[in-house]
Amino acid sequence: MAIRCIRAIALFLLFPWQSCLALDEYRLDDGVKDSAWGLAGGSGDISFAWLNRFTVEPGLETITGLRVAFGGDSGNNNVPNGTSVTFYLWADPNQDGDPSDAVVITSWSDLVANTGSNTLNTYTLPSPQTLTAGDSFFAGAIINGLANVPFPNDVRVGALDEDGSDSIPNYPPNLQSWVASSNQSIPVDPGDLDGAVNAVARVSNAFPLPTCQGCSGDGTWLIRINAQDLSGTPQLSISPDSLNFGPSRVGEIAGPLATTLTSSGTASVDVTAITPATSPWFLNTLVPGACPTPPFSLVPGASCTLDYTFAPTAAGLQSTSITVSSNTAPPPPAPVLLLGEGVDVILEVLPLNLDFGTVALGETVTAPLQVINAGNGTATGFDLEVLGVNPALPPEFVVAPGTCGPFPFTIAYQAGCDLEVQFTPAAPGGHIFTTELITDASVTPGPFDLTGNAVVVEIFADRFQASP
Repeated sequence: MAIRCIRAIALFLLFPWQSCLALDEYRLDDGVKDSAWGLAGGSGDISFAWLNRFTVEPGLETITGLRVAFGGDSGNNNVPNGTSVTFYLWADPNQDGDPSDAVVITSWSDLVANTGSNTLNTYTLPSPQTLTAGDSFFAGAIINGLANVPFPNDVRVGALDEDGSDSIPNYPPNLQSWVASSNQSIPVDPGDLDGAVNAVARVSNAFPLPTCQGCSGDGTWLIRINAQDLSGTPQLSISPDSLNFGPSRVGEIAGPLATTLTSSGTASVDVTAITPATSPWFLNTLVPGACPTPPFSLVPGASCTLDYTFAPTAAGLQSTSITVSSNTAPPPPAPVLLLGEGVDVILEVLPLNLDFGTVALGETVTAPLQVINAGNGTATGFDLEVLGVNPALPPEFVVAPGTCGPFPFTIAYQAGCDLEVQFTPAAPGGHIFTTELITDASVTPGPFDLTGNAVVVEIFADRFQASP
């Protein structure tokens, strides 16, 4: 077979083409195409058959379709899109892993798509086929009537991974892919693969490999199988589906609030992605029972939580949605809605600056300083706490409790009180000091000035004193 193939045909090989990995129940390839095979030589139209061997896995006995990639890179003469292709499942009558005596189980026809790319196209069986766990079987395709174009413009058909396998358990890393062909206008008979002009042979025997540096010396076709998992149904439940933090003070942290992910089906749920939280929302993964970073799995009955906090940096309504991606049975759960409102706590001080005017040396003058927890334009507000002044006042200025009470004191929303500020100068001249109230407000008027002018009052011989 190897000698006949080498003499009768030329199998031409291309270079790697990167691809994203897909999740398939049966696969041999690693998702990267290392070459593409076609046919040249002979005297007639080309017929090309390519197939992989698989073993039926328990729980995945029902085959629902194939996924197949075609051709090489875009610069080659690839099998054209729209070309008719027939897909097959073959039984292995004597379970020897050799398709020479393979028997057709079912077939269905469709069209080549996305040729010259690494895209694995899905071809769904019209009627799913249930096989026996542990049995060897084959899956592949046949294309007939390809134009016989001389090298180097020959038609490239099958996409091949030469550098090994990431196959599911129970598969050796090679010797699982086969090829049969004809270049004499004689179609390959799916019921007699060994009777083809170029009889069915392992890929490793059909042409000397490897053709790429570091490859294994064998190859596996980019042919995969989808199956129905009868071992159970994954079902993801999320409750609650919204977390409302309500009004929250700007600059402070509200929460955490949690939503629970539960595997409520009969098979494990594989969580593959969760929408990242962005400011002002934060996900806390350190609380007991928190979900780990995806990907992770939840066995039936297991659960974990997504714990979020809300730290608004600006006033106003804010929202976002969190999507949990998984293998759950449809329909998937709705995204989790996060809601919150940033609310400013506004401090007002009246007057903005306090001027005691001219004061006689040694006398005390008192003036009120009104402190207000101002409205923020909404019906919702928070208490305001005043802790003291910063920097501390010099001796000539003193803040008395007034109606506010001693530091620290609290002012209810849209309420106010008066501090009594006293000026007792001990030295003549102008006095000015800048300070501000220490509060937990998110909006403040900033520093304010305490000013006054001290004068010396002269006492005359008649015991009268001059007015300041």
